[in-house]
Amino acid sequence: RSPLSSSSAASDVYKRQLLERVGGASKTSTDHRIIVSSPIRFQRIAKLIERKYSDSGAGRAKYFFPSWLRGTLDARLRKVLSTCNRQNDVRLTPLRISQALFDEITTISTDWVDASLLTGHVFTITEVASHYYSISGDDLQALYHSAVDSLRSRLAPYLGLDIRRLYDFQQTLPNVTDHGSKLNVKPLLVKMMVQHFKHELAMAKRRQAGVTAVHNALTTYVSFWILFCTGYRAVNDLIFRIQEIDWTSGLLVISDKDDDYQSNSRVVWLPPKLLQQIDLYMKHLDVMQTKLRPGTPAWHHVHKLLRGGAVDTPLLFFIHEDCAAQRLTPESLRQQIEGYTLPINIGRHYLRPRLRALGCHAEYVNAYLGHWQIGQEPFGRYSSMSPLEMFSQISPFLESLRIEAGWTPQTGFANA
Repeated sequence: RSPLSSSSAASDVYKRQLLERVGGASKTSTDHRIIVSSPIRFQRIAKLIERKYSDSGAGRAKYFFPSWLRGTLDARLRKVLSTCNRQNDVRLTPLRISQALFDEITTISTDWVDASLLTGHVFTITEVASHYYSISGDDLQALYHSAVDSLRSRLAPYLGLDIRRLYDFQQTLPNVTDHGSKLNVKPLLVKMMVQHFKHELAMAKRRQAGVTAVHNALTTYVSFWILFCTGYRAVNDLIFRIQEIDWTSGLLVISDKDDDYQSNSRVVWLPPKLLQQIDLYMKHLDVMQTKLRPGTPAWHHVHKLLRGGAVDTPLLFFIHEDCAAQRLTPESLRQQIEGYTLPINIGRHYLRPRLRALGCHAEYVNAYLGHWQIGQEPFGRYSSMSPLEMFSQISPFLESLRIEAGWTPQTGFANA
């Protein structure tokens, strides 16, 4: 029985059980709180403030000061900063001061999403990318401490402080939950999915179940490999055409969620093993055509693909028992896996956190997954980012993920 199947209806509870019990994911934080050790000694002052002014917030949260006093303190802070700005010819604001930590975190991690999760500063890219990102609370806590320690060390000379006497703060409490996306996809789940797809293909071939079962099992395997490798979005036109692949470099331009100007088109990379799999798939079609009744829709579809002249013929497709060719869409792909309840674009939720955990620069990850704003187009004419340089950096990580998950070229009707 597939670990992805269930007799019950899809629900958030079942998805969490699948991700945590089967896929090995940690629990995801629901209150978005991270426990960190303070970089300065203010415990005694904090207790005095808490006894005199503390105000209960939502849930278990507590504010140092009641709402009426917070407004007064904010006005006084702005007055102090106004005086400082006039005397020193600067333009400080409370927001700019608070963004110093955001910038320091970004400098260390290269990732705006990490900084957003720790500071609460959000903008378009951080909001979008955080839907596909999860990170442990302990990693965020360590990142916060590194950023604070770096800020203290650089500010100490300007404040007349001896850097050797700075408070050596230590973290005593753990942060056991993950933060970010609730669809927390871990390598174990992907590995089990790959094993399941291989098992279904092997069983279809062993039972000699016929053209439909073998072809659909192979198409499902190849489709998910492409989804997990490229981060393809779950749109209607799910997969590219065979003519769009550069077989020499492995580069491919996809436009999976775009506007009329195609400003969101992006370049992805197909590793050599995946190119080998696509080549085996084409050989499989060559043999399969001899098993199909000439003149049927499926036979004509394969014929157009093998001739190479029909640019409007999708590379990947399913076959019905009546030899009709079925377009590959998120829904038709979902129907091939009994009880599958996770999103078809699960590969995006897997790629971003895994690439970042392996140390891939966040700017490359954002470009690879299509996370940018107008004016930031990394593959535009005036972009300073070279696609070849980008993929020279990202390809080792993608190959590591392939090996980790167990993706290997599989044959259908054609022998390797």
